[in-house]
Amino acid sequence: MYLIIHLSPQTQKSQRQLNINGQICDILALDQDRGSVILELKNTEDRYILQQLTRYYNAVVRAKPFADKIDYSRSIRLVAIKPQFHRDNYTDREYSKLYFEFWQFSIVENNKSLFLTLTNDDSQETKQVKIPYEPREENHDIPALPATLSKVLAKCPPEQQAEVLRIREKILTFDKRIQEFSTAGNVKYGNGNTKSSKFCAEFYIDKGEILIFLWLPLKNGASEKMVGRARLWTDWHGKTLVEGYVNSGVGTEINAHKRVVENLFKKFYNKRGYGYCFCTYYVDNRFQDIRVDVDNRATLNKYFDTYNSISKKFRSSDPIIIMTPKEIELFTVVIPTEEKIEIKFPGWSIDINSAYKNLDYLVDIALERWASRI
Repeated sequence: MYLIIHLSPQTQKSQRQLNINGQICDILALDQDRGSVILELKNTEDRYILQQLTRYYNAVVRAKPFADKIDYSRSIRLVAIKPQFHRDNYTDREYSKLYFEFWQFSIVENNKSLFLTLTNDDSQETKQVKIPYEPREENHDIPALPATLSKVLAKCPPEQQAEVLRIREKILTFDKRIQEFSTAGNVKYGNGNTKSSKFCAEFYIDKGEILIFLWLPLKNGASEKMVGRARLWTDWHGKTLVEGYVNSGVGTEINAHKRVVENLFKKFYNKRGYGYCFCTYYVDNRFQDIRVDVDNRATLNKYFDTYNSISKKFRSSDPIIIMTPKEIELFTVVIPTEEKIEIKFPGWSIDINSAYKNLDYLVDIALERWASRI
């Protein structure tokens, strides 16, 4: 039995994220004996959940938040909850000095009721709780697919077609007030099509491709009323990024930024092993040179400028991080792998892949914010 102290805003609107030295955990809780429990939740397979929990553990041990409620003389429990665990998770746990509890979750239907089931990966202990919900009436009045969308979808891969249709149905069945408005270049969803109307989503046609825009909260994702039109990148298999906010159109500034990052990545990727520069770091109380595979100092400087920008975004405590796929790839591939650098410079060991969000998660936020604005 846990007493929840702090939840992320996705979990509980009335609370704010608990930020300890730039580290944010999903749930910080205490058990019946006032021992602390750190829980990290993932709704997809994730290879880096133990690294996140380790950083949260370090931040909590150093800062000791809620010391009047938590007995820090007791061991801190580290709990990872996911639908399934990657083999790398087991390897990381085997060689870690900390102990991590692995719990797998699933949603089970039984006698027309839904249950959240948690199973301990080691002991196979199972816990189950009923999920209160009201079955939603099926909506058979979904309008026919607009010609604008139908024409482009016909040329898309089957998995993308299925996802677009599924997201469209999810939006249209969320609330009877949501209507669909189609033009030659886009399809928008809201309660009207005037200047005072409130929109929640848009499919935008750009050079034969379908882009998704959602009206997502501003102010570090915490605003209940202020939203912006956010452009998304998605692989159509769940992994999604917010690339930036655009008032109208496709977002030329985002496209320009993506070209800069992609060109920078190509310079590193194509040159690896053929030329290199040395970077100087202050490690172990002395300056050391670390080799980076690139033969142009200007390119190296541009990379570090980009790295600083990415790191700043990631450490902003924004649950909706603005980032492009190539930034993540650049950050992941080019970074020096020397262990000392990862230890002395926390930025190098950022779990940047956690910037990816689930598409349904972002759609749910957009729909909830839309409902609160009406």
